[in-house]
Amino acid sequence: MQEQHAEQAKSLLTVLANYQNLGTPKTIVPITMGLINKTYLVTCDAENFILQELSSIFTTAVMDDAWAVSSHLEQKGLRAPTLLHTDKGQLFVTTGAKVFRALKYIEGKSYHAVTSPTMAHTAALALATFHEALIDFDYEYRSTRRHGGDYAFHQENLIAALRNHADHDYFKRIEPLATSMITAMTNLTRGFSTTPRHAHGDPKISNLLFNDDNQAICLVDFDTLGKT
Repeated sequence: MQEQHAEQAKSLLTVLANYQNLGTPKTIVPITMGLINKTYLVTCDAENFILQELSSIFTTAVMDDAWAVSSHLEQKGLRAPTLLHTDKGQLFVTTGAKVFRALKYIEGKSYHAVTSPTMAHTAALALATFHEALIDFDYEYRSTRRHGGDYAFHQENLIAALRNHADHDYFKRIEPLATSMITAMTNLTRGFSTTPRHAHGDPKISNLLFNDDNQAICLVDFDTLGKT
């Protein structure tokens, strides 16, 4: 186990050697809040930043999209987890089969669940502000999600999962919730017609940062951005 940690630390330091413009690393602390990308808080003598190992489910095109959206949001005066450039001006580092990126550190707290009506209210305002700022955003995304905004596909996928996993240990607990979701989706999408707009794509509560007063600061995790 110690050898594994030592090898991981060595790998991370190799990646950080590409970001000498950000200062000399002092500590590298894992952040376990995220579910997909491996995330670390890097403290430096110059500035702190976030280091992430990009999940293999994403292509490097998500970096171009995140950079474009973050830049637009900052021009509107909003905070955003902007990507930081390497010493060579790149948005990411590739080492072996792994892809890493550095992002601006925004001090705040994240939560797995809503803890109060105040938090829900300020989260909704932040989400609305985010999407309002993108109304005039003129951009064609380089990374496209399969079936993004295709509600019929996701509904059929859920129905197929119920049919194929009826013997699962958790089926009796999940089936009533899934059935309720399918009914709601059917009612909501009947005759559904929308105008394509820029969307975050994954606005769960853990993808927002909050200050000590439970006021939302900004959204994070821009890997699911798209027009839908």
